[in-house]
Amino acid sequence: CYLINKNISFEGKPLTPTSWSAGFSEILSLREQLKQAEERAEQVQRQVSWDRKIEVDRLSGIGWDR
Repeated sequence: CYLINKNISFEGKPLTPTSWSAGFSEILSLREQLKQAEERAEQVQRQVSWDRKIEVDRLSGIGWDR
């Protein structure tokens, strides 16, 4: 059972079809920004892990610079 509240507001302003559309567009934009931020964070995490492995190998004497 779904109830529809016709007096929904956003930041105290009544929502209109235009504001619904703008809100939906903003959600899509924020979702894309989040996806890009997550991808960048994963890339940085992989690079940090790789750099850490190289440094541990170097300090333990099994580095590639021998």
